[in-house]
Amino acid sequence: LPQRTSHGCHRWPHLRIHSSYCSKDAYSESHWLRRISGILPQYYSALASAERLIEIEDGNEDKPAVDNEKLRDIINGFTSIELENIDFAYRDESILSGCTFSVPKGKITALTGESGSGKSTVSDILIKRLGATYYSTGAIVRSLAASYGMEVGEFNVYMETHPEIDKEVDDGLVKLSDRDELMIIDSRLAWHFTQGTFKVYLSTDITTSALRIMHANRTDEHKSTLEETIECTKNRRESEKKRYNDQYGVDIKDLLNYDLIVDTTQATPDEVAECVINGFNLWLENKGYKCAMLSPERINYPEREADNEKVAELSTDLDMGKSIPDVRVFEEDGEFYLVDGLESALAYAFSMSLFIPATLVDYKKGDEKYIRMQNSL
Repeated sequence: LPQRTSHGCHRWPHLRIHSSYCSKDAYSESHWLRRISGILPQYYSALASAERLIEIEDGNEDKPAVDNEKLRDIINGFTSIELENIDFAYRDESILSGCTFSVPKGKITALTGESGSGKSTVSDILIKRLGATYYSTGAIVRSLAASYGMEVGEFNVYMETHPEIDKEVDDGLVKLSDRDELMIIDSRLAWHFTQGTFKVYLSTDITTSALRIMHANRTDEHKSTLEETIECTKNRRESEKKRYNDQYGVDIKDLLNYDLIVDTTQATPDEVAECVINGFNLWLENKGYKCAMLSPERINYPEREADNEKVAELSTDLDMGKSIPDVRVFEEDGEFYLVDGLESALAYAFSMSLFIPATLVDYKKGDEKYIRMQNSL
């Protein structure tokens, strides 16, 4: 194990990393900090397996190599991971020299999203990969609905006039702020009630959402036809929005509340989970980090001609690993609209990118006509 410092963290005193698979020009110092920070969630999970690893190394599976109580004290006692005096060299050229930073122990994410966006499936992947604890208010609400003999949609309407039910559920979220462990919190209001969390919103279009709900055979949430399930899903979303706005004065559909928005319409659960982990690592470096990762098909762009030469140039830049100008979008009624960065958005699409990284801005749709990218690619 790394050395434990007097203030309750672990550190590698001198960690030197060499690689022959990259060039100095291709990667910046911040890139390697992101790569290094990617090992930290894995480190948290690995601590819980430390005893088993040492047993294997010693070749003695009958006799425990580490005292269980001491190991538990180590796991529960540290408050952060500190990397000190890190060097990175490509061949004989130094890229990082004497770099030091610290990452505090804390919760991974408050995961929010629409019904059918894949929250439960993505959460399962995250807790397996990161060794995190899972907490779901959705599961609690479904259990309560069943106990009342109601479907989930019906129970949501019932809770509009029975705020004591929401209070009981939300009090549990508030208490999570005091728990010092890695957690995946699947909840509509975790971003509002639980402090110090990475706030993620999973989005999908209404048709895909309804199809997933029907495929999952959630009999308490879908109807016999796709059209009826879409209508039921819309009503549930509006009921939740009204209830939380009336009780807490918050708009759960205001996506500006979140650090990361991931469009799950075209992505697999594993791809979404990877996107969440990468975003978390960036958020650890900069708590002001905000990004929307959108499927190209979801974006509506203004009805105007694009500069095709510029699109081709930007596509080439992407293929070479270069950065290109930002894409800015706004969201309205579940749809994403382009504000600027048309050529960049098309470059991502033509480069077969799974996601278009975009900045979400506060903007209102005027009289301008828009075309959905899905209908023009």
